[in-house]
Amino acid sequence: MKYFFPAIVLLCISSGAFAQKTKTVKVETEMDSMIRQATSDHFVVIAGESSDYILIRQSVQELSKKTGIFYNDDNLIYDRKKGLIWPPDTSGDADIYAGSYFMRRYGTDLGGVNFLSLEMRDWYFNVPYEQRSLRMIVVAGIYPDTDKKGAEERLKEIKKYCPTAYLRKTAIYMGCIH
Repeated sequence: MKYFFPAIVLLCISSGAFAQKTKTVKVETEMDSMIRQATSDHFVVIAGESSDYILIRQSVQELSKKTGIFYNDDNLIYDRKKGLIWPPDTSGDADIYAGSYFMRRYGTDLGGVNFLSLEMRDWYFNVPYEQRSLRMIVVAGIYPDTDKKGAEERLKEIKKYCPTAYLRKTAIYMGCIH
């Protein structure tokens, strides 16, 4: 019996019964604050998704022909290990992206023309970098959260050809990437 009490105390201590509960507090750095301030919610119209590059590229090209909406691949190429990337020999303003991918953030090109594009799915689903897959999506529109009506109108138009199309609200970094 004299060993029973110390054994109970040892069991409680090793199980954490007397452990002090602590809170983890995340301190926002200046960079975290800048990123948060430059990030805003957007509605993304997604017409389809696949891991098969050939299939999804054919699908977006067919959708472009049916809808009359321009397909813009932004000169991205497909790499079996990385997915969609800028060509390694990219030069000019985009040379910092050479051999890598960065998501499209606007629903129109510089001339204000709407377009369809192939994009890497997990960037729009805010999946942590180390967990990202090679799954791609057909983006049929990107709208600020203040233009839900515009996003719903585009979705309605796309659903005529892609019944499984859907709207996804997501946070997109809109700050400088150069």
